[in-house]
Amino acid sequence: MLKRTISFTLILLIVFLVYQYVITMMKSKHEITYYINSGEESFTIDEKYIKENGKDYYLIKVSNDDKRFVYKIDNNYNKQKNIVEDLEIIEQNGYYCIGLNLVGTGNYSFPECEKDGVIYSYNNLKNDLDFSDYIGKMKDNNIERYSKDSSKSIVGDLLINRDYFDKNEIIMVYGYKQMSLHYSSFSRNFAFSSLDNYKNIYGSLVGNYYVIPRLTSLPTYNKIIKYDVIDGIKKEIPLPVEVSKQSYVNGVHDNKMYIFDISNKRQLEIDPFNDEVNIIGTVNEEGITYINGEKKSISVYDLEKTEVKFEDNKDAYSEIEYDSIILGDYYSVYLKDNNYYLVYKDFPDISILLFSNLDIHNIVIKGDNIYFVKEKSIYKYNNYGNIEMISGNEFIYNYENIFDVYLK
Repeated sequence: MLKRTISFTLILLIVFLVYQYVITMMKSKHEITYYINSGEESFTIDEKYIKENGKDYYLIKVSNDDKRFVYKIDNNYNKQKNIVEDLEIIEQNGYYCIGLNLVGTGNYSFPECEKDGVIYSYNNLKNDLDFSDYIGKMKDNNIERYSKDSSKSIVGDLLINRDYFDKNEIIMVYGYKQMSLHYSSFSRNFAFSSLDNYKNIYGSLVGNYYVIPRLTSLPTYNKIIKYDVIDGIKKEIPLPVEVSKQSYVNGVHDNKMYIFDISNKRQLEIDPFNDEVNIIGTVNEEGITYINGEKKSISVYDLEKTEVKFEDNKDAYSEIEYDSIILGDYYSVYLKDNNYYLVYKDFPDISILLFSNLDIHNIVIKGDNIYFVKEKSIYKYNNYGNIEMISGNEFIYNYENIFDVYLK
């Protein structure tokens, strides 16, 4: 009888633990507030766990009466709550900096700093302030990895810093006749044209497909190439009509690409996932556009008059004054008075100054990385620094839509 009771109790315990595990794994978010005292100061910790668009992470806001900081932390904590154990305060040269001491030995965030009401990223100040003691505590192999010189590969006219590539990272670079794709251990390319095309007018990344017309010496094209950047498989999709090279890309939405043919006043919808191309706008039928993320009808005559580009929803950042803004999944980068700031959509009242007065082009946001062209190189900016990934003289003169990035 006693054995039966013990067995039944163990079964109930196992069922309960499995139930708790399933509930935890299914959880898509939590929001909690707790408090931490550091020295003579008390701080409010607003912790958000977020799971969306295939990613899960924490956003941690640290604040008191005078200061506010926000940190993005990867989910290495099985979605548990109260992941901030303590705060480490660093004060130097008038800067007030806070780093998060997280659950587990050696788990620290990169610090952020405040001075005169401006919040600075760690990278902005790491050459001006001494963070060596704090950074030395961090258990993060990428710190050493990015501090070393990378092995270099020459691919055509490009120099690739292969060691700085993450295993899931693919950088596509436009060439006059072909696209080159660069991975952590190799490169490959595919041809799209029989003659030189200086500007990348048509190429777009749609999901894991790079989509670009098959170009020849003719003034029109009748095929679209879709290239799977993961598997390296190229396929040509026939178009229902000849499309003039006097055309432009409206944008990409919901894994479909939209092109407007100016000469023939036609808008085409290209679906590379289903190998379908449809004519959706003509002189007899209005086309579509997206304004602030909302689908709208538009006359083909308006599409002809000026290049109409799709606009994503910027409502989360409506209170911010900016000169321009690049949207990411959970944060954005905006330019104001020659300063580049990062702002999270869940905390739009807190902007972090990344860098200033950089002449950069073609900003692309993927995951935690911000990519751009500066002088003759493509750089990746993240917590570890401003990292040179690919260099080539062509980037000095030709940088609009010259590259894109896919993270597997």
